[in-house]
Amino acid sequence: MSPAPVQKRSIACRDREVRLCKAAGPWLLLPGGECRYPAAELCPKRCGACQEIEAAFRCQTSLNAGTPLALRTNNVDWESFFEGMLSRFEGRLLSRKTPWLAEFPSFLSEKEADLLVAAAERTGFEEEEMPKETRDVWKIDCESLQCQTDPFVNEVYRRVGELLQIPQSFYESLEFLRYGKGQHYTPHMDSSSFGQDDEGESVRSGLRILTVFFYLSGVEAGGETGFPNARPKELKVTPTKGKVVVWANTESNMFQTNEHALHTAIPVRKGIKYAANFWVHPANYRVAESYSGPACKRQ
Repeated sequence: MSPAPVQKRSIACRDREVRLCKAAGPWLLLPGGECRYPAAELCPKRCGACQEIEAAFRCQTSLNAGTPLALRTNNVDWESFFEGMLSRFEGRLLSRKTPWLAEFPSFLSEKEADLLVAAAERTGFEEEEMPKETRDVWKIDCESLQCQTDPFVNEVYRRVGELLQIPQSFYESLEFLRYGKGQHYTPHMDSSSFGQDDEGESVRSGLRILTVFFYLSGVEAGGETGFPNARPKELKVTPTKGKVVVWANTESNMFQTNEHALHTAIPVRKGIKYAANFWVHPANYRVAESYSGPACKRQ
C-alpha cells in the first residue's frame, strides 16, 4: 500500500511579478510607500502580506488583517455604518433597513466612468455562462496584469476603501458588466446565509455583506436596478453615469442574509448599460481565495 501523501505545513510567500515588484514605482506604491490595490496582489512579499498568506494557508485569520472595528463582532451596526459613509461622501439614504441602501450620485466624474469602461473593454468582455433566461450579460473580472496595474482602477479601489473604511483585500475582484438591449439578470441575492454556499467561502472570509455597484453609463430606456422586496414598496435605481450605490446584503447578524436585499437587473430597452461591482466580505477575501490550504476545504 502506498503511503498517504504528506500534507504541506507551510506555503512559500513569493511575488508573482518579481521583476515588476523589484522595480516598483507609482503603479504599485502610494507616496507614503504603502502598496496600491489591486496591484499589491502581484507583489505580496514586497507588500508585506506573507503573515496573512501563512495564516490563510492554515485556515486562520491574521491578527494584522486590518479588520475594522465595525466588523469585529458578528453583529454590525448598519445605521452607524451608512451614516459614516454619508459623512465622508455626498449622497443620500434610499432605504433604511429594508434594505440598507445608499446612493452617491457623483462618486465618479463622467470622464472617470469612461476610464473604467475603457479598462473593461481592453480587458475584454466574456459571455455569461449562466442560462440566458436567468442572467444575460457580458462580464469580465479585473484579473489581468494590465487591469490590476491600471492607474485609475487602483484609484477606484482606494476611493471605495475611503468610502467604506474596509481594506480593499476584503473585496472580491472588480467585475465589469455590459448589458445590451434585452439583457438582464433575474431577481437574486448576492450572498447565501452561512453554511449554504458549496465553495465554503463564508467559512474563510464571511458572507458578501455589502455590494458596491457602479453605473458607468446612462441608459436611454430600462436598465434599472430593482429591489422587489424593498419595504414599504419596491425600489428602482435609475442608471446615471458616475453614480455608485451601496447596499447591505445581511441583517445586523453578518451570517444571516436580508431578504429585502433581493435585486434584479431590469432589461435594457434602449442603449447600452455599462456597470461594475465589488462584493465585500468582513475578512480578507483575496488572500483566503488564493492561498487557503487543504484544511479550509469543506468536507
